[in-house]
Amino acid sequence: MAQSARILIVGGGASGLACALSCARLGADVRIVEKRASRTSVQKATGVAQGVWHQLADFGITERVISDAIPMRRFVFHDDEKLVADLRVPDVNGEPPAHLYPQAMLEQAMKEALAAYGVEVEYGRVFASVVEHADGIEATIRDGDETEIIKADWLVAADGGARVRSDHSSMCHLSDVTTPKTGLSPR
Repeated sequence: MAQSARILIVGGGASGLACALSCARLGADVRIVEKRASRTSVQKATGVAQGVWHQLADFGITERVISDAIPMRRFVFHDDEKLVADLRVPDVNGEPPAHLYPQAMLEQAMKEALAAYGVEVEYGRVFASVVEHADGIEATIRDGDETEIIKADWLVAADGGARVRSDHSSMCHLSDVTTPKTGLSPR
């Protein structure tokens, strides 16, 4: 028997979490699946731009974590031991242009904010295939020996392009979509 969701997001990293937060806030029925067995502690990025902090404020994340972030006011570049550039970066609208904050910590805060909407990242669930229909999609998701078919109106590829993008180029990709165009509005 197929389960349904208005929006299925493949990828539980920062992009998938951001998409899920935005959709959940608009009241959409969201599911987010991630092939990794658990959240990673591997740091892929350390800088968070001012605009991102402003967007995360809508979910209460910025206020909770910004005091632990380090303002980025200077960029120093070295080639081995030789100084290549030492750039002072001015504030933008009275604020630092970015802050140092580990991606794993930011993703944890985003995951906690998402849980407030009743949405949990489903770890260890691998996207296998998709079939497109006139009224949506049916995605096959695997979890070990278990297989589930999820019917959805939207499939969002937030997996870094690794699987969904390469195999299903006609699908909706996170880089192509900011919010669903199906009549959702903020609560």
